[in-house]
Amino acid sequence: MAILYSSKCRDRRQILESFYPFTKPAVIEGLIIGNDLDALLSAALLKQRYGWDVVAVYDYRKLWVDQRIADNVIQKLKSGVYLAVDLDIYRNAVPSIGHHILQLTEKDRLEQHEQTLNPNLIFGVDCRNFRAKYPLGTIHFLRWLFEMELDRRGELLCWLADSAYINAQSHRFRENVSNWLYRLFDWPPFWEIFILLDSADYEELLVREIGRTLDKILITPGSCRGQVKSRHKSLSGWQCQWSDPGAQAEQIRQIFSFIHELSGWSIPELPKFYSCITGQRKRISVAELLKDYRSLDEFLNREHVFSYAFTHAQLLNYTQFSSSPAGKT
Repeated sequence: MAILYSSKCRDRRQILESFYPFTKPAVIEGLIIGNDLDALLSAALLKQRYGWDVVAVYDYRKLWVDQRIADNVIQKLKSGVYLAVDLDIYRNAVPSIGHHILQLTEKDRLEQHEQTLNPNLIFGVDCRNFRAKYPLGTIHFLRWLFEMELDRRGELLCWLADSAYINAQSHRFRENVSNWLYRLFDWPPFWEIFILLDSADYEELLVREIGRTLDKILITPGSCRGQVKSRHKSLSGWQCQWSDPGAQAEQIRQIFSFIHELSGWSIPELPKFYSCITGQRKRISVAELLKDYRSLDEFLNREHVFSYAFTHAQLLNYTQFSSSPAGKT
């Protein structure tokens, strides 16, 4: 079986001892991160733990890389010295930590995901049980792995990432969140906050302690519409997404400073100047994929897919590069 992080590797110690960026941190020269709050929180935690800085940003269409490594980026990506965070990169040479659903069924081998840490892969969630997919952020997964506790304000910011606090409220996702927190993660600090999330008082505290500060930082305020809204005050947004890490560098630094204030975690250094590589982001239905290809594995390899995720049980989003940053498989 190609997937390293299968159901046989479900406890913290096994995971930490089998993922080479954690066992050989000196090998890693920098982080490739996503473009939102979850990615920034995750990068700050890893900076605190291992001292890693940011060398690139990827939004599943554009890859912005530190201009100082732009001429050598393909070789660097192939050498395994960069860790992708809050991302699922389909290249073994780019170890990654993400949380999207990546398998149609357990039969998919996903040969280029051997160096992927993903809770859905670890706990055997695929498109057949899509409603059981991991409902939190990468930051929750990392905090569980490293047992990193936070005080009240830090928890507020953490549970804002990927609107995790909304997923945990009393509607169709709460039972799934409870299952992950109590049965799979089994970590008391998460239990303590979980019982507070579904209340008007919690949402008011979130606005007062977190939202107002983010509104002062962000070009797009917290009132922007998101895919989901909170149950009590119809809150959404504050995900801190950006479209250009160079043009919005000061915003990103201010968010990192806020994370540091609330968590005590170190602030990663960011590139001063970026070069941008643009790929093609596409989608394909599962029915069309299985009609034209014998399997998901065949599709991924024949189309030289760089990254992908099942956004719905029957829909796959993926990215290709005409000259892939990590080379063809």
